[in-house]
Amino acid sequence: MDRRRFVAQLAAAACASRLLSGCTPAQLQSSSRAPPFLIDVHCHVFNASDLPVRGFIQQVALGDEQHQVALGPADRAALPWLAAVLVEMLGSGAKTADAELAELQRGSSSGTAGASRAEQALTDSISVVLGTDGRTRRSSLTVPLPTDGTGRSLLLSRIDQETRRTGRTNLVTPEDAREMARGLLSGSGEISRYIQWIQVLLLDRRDIVSRLVSLYAPEGKSCLFTPALIDFSYWLEDDPRSSLESQVRVMDMIQRLQGLAALRCFAPFDPWRQLVGASGAEQRRALEIVRWAVEDMGFIGVKLYPPMGFRPADNANIRQNYPERAASIPGFPARLDGALAQLYEYAQKSGVPIMAHTAHSNGAAPGYADRASPQGWRPVLRRYPELSVNFAHFGGFEQSRAKPPSADWEAIFGGLQREFGSDRLFADMSYLAELLPGRDTTVAEHVRQSLRQYINSNDVWMRSLMYGSDWIMLGKEQGFEAYEHAIAAELTSIQITAAQAGRFFGGNAVRYLGLKRGRANRQRIDRYNTRHGLSTKWLEVIDALPEGLTS
Repeated sequence: MDRRRFVAQLAAAACASRLLSGCTPAQLQSSSRAPPFLIDVHCHVFNASDLPVRGFIQQVALGDEQHQVALGPADRAALPWLAAVLVEMLGSGAKTADAELAELQRGSSSGTAGASRAEQALTDSISVVLGTDGRTRRSSLTVPLPTDGTGRSLLLSRIDQETRRTGRTNLVTPEDAREMARGLLSGSGEISRYIQWIQVLLLDRRDIVSRLVSLYAPEGKSCLFTPALIDFSYWLEDDPRSSLESQVRVMDMIQRLQGLAALRCFAPFDPWRQLVGASGAEQRRALEIVRWAVEDMGFIGVKLYPPMGFRPADNANIRQNYPERAASIPGFPARLDGALAQLYEYAQKSGVPIMAHTAHSNGAAPGYADRASPQGWRPVLRRYPELSVNFAHFGGFEQSRAKPPSADWEAIFGGLQREFGSDRLFADMSYLAELLPGRDTTVAEHVRQSLRQYINSNDVWMRSLMYGSDWIMLGKEQGFEAYEHAIAAELTSIQITAAQAGRFFGGNAVRYLGLKRGRANRQRIDRYNTRHGLSTKWLEVIDALPEGLTS
């Protein structure tokens, strides 16, 4: 047994022990309802060097519009200080895609020293951002800090509560910083969870893949994971240390080396990158990167992220604001539409599925999250009748929980499905944190009842809903380790049949991803496997699934 497989199996065994100890008998029983093949259609395995770190932390992970931020309204003054700690912790500690690819090509074992690397990075970050000796260095921080020290005091107070530190003054010595780092990395509070999530982003991608598989691959079942790369750079005005091309190359190599579960990635598409063309280190436009990734590098689909600031179509016909720097591009909204049309034409012609973020979250600026609404896809679906789209993050029923309530985006999706058919439109239930153990029971019951009603009214055969975890983003949530079990248990609680569960956990994704024999995507995957001499066992399992699960 080679070292990679041995380490991964040890991690899987340890994780399974944690999951089993925290699951109820109903959850364990419900997971057995999943089919012999599970597809996690929505996940991520990027590390910090793949991210525009400053913008990602400030505007996505800790954005003011987020309902999952670590600090409540009373502590919001601490957010800039927490953001600075997280950004500085990520720093340059994560391995670049080029560096990891070189190691993989040499056959080197993983060089990640997760715990020690994270502790040192966090200690240094706390020292610079919060430490007494960091005052003279704060002017060089990536994230600007308020001159008022109220937020700093609030954050220190929260950290003291979580790490149970007593007797501290407002001074933070290097020894204090080390103690705080150790307490946060082993704690269970809200800030500790964010720190531990950031710790994962310091790992090598192959180690992040191993964690994904050990967390969410049920024992004894074949699995396919389809992690999506992201491209936020233009909208967040911040570049990652690893170029998109290098990210595609390293993930291509990891796809070929992955043995415990099948792995096929989604390429990102940003219409802004497409309309401005190649620049700097990038040698290809956005669509060229997509075509290269799909046709040569074994990628399986394309990921769109409208809450960065664009609608799926008709941007030129809707009055809306954009980042100030977009004003230098003549006809920016119309050119966005043109870039998106190029993607849709290619995807329809080549049978490439599209996954779109369609939750009211992760907006790059105030109001941008509205642009992720499923309603914006109606003109696209009319113009491209053979396009296959996954509306990601289905199931929160957030709008009907708001005050005042409004029509749920899930209801909009149901209307689109009735209009355009379930063979084209899909939705994944990823990052449905409302159903994790220990969450608000009233909210969970609302989601549960709404989901039951939705299925009975719109999708009685369960032909459009799919399973997705949204790992690594889900890692911010308490109880994220039990996600697959929790979702299986909830489906059992609303009394779906074994056939419905089979379609949800894999069968629908087979259709969405075009994995059946004769489909364009399947043909590309077959050629990729042949070219690299890869195992086809997971495809043989798919081919053996009952017709009723995949049709």
